[in-house]
Amino acid sequence: MKRESKFWKGYYEFKKYHNSFFNILFHLLTIYIQIVCTVFFFVTWRPSFILIVVGIPFITDGIGHLIEKNFGEVVELSKKNKSSNSAGVNAFYNFCYKIMVFIEYWKKDNKVRK
Repeated sequence: MKRESKFWKGYYEFKKYHNSFFNILFHLLTIYIQIVCTVFFFVTWRPSFILIVVGIPFITDGIGHLIEKNFGEVVELSKKNKSSNSAGVNAFYNFCYKIMVFIEYWKKDNKVRK
């Protein structure tokens, strides 16, 4: 029996708490704001942009989970996993999960419309 990798275990855990369109949208907004602020940091060398890059996930992702009404559960899982995210994985995996769950949601939504 093949053992499942940490990446896929984390992804299935991530999917449990990211089901609504607006939650997924706010998570993608997080990525967008982080990329834009990183570019602005390197162009202007203002440290305030780094603070935004670090702090924005707590705001936008928090809003997304409040909309989906699972904010408390996600906070508890983050504490349990001693991580900044419910899946208990690193930032790169979390970034990949956001993209993957959006693609999955988009494909599912388009199948319903056809």
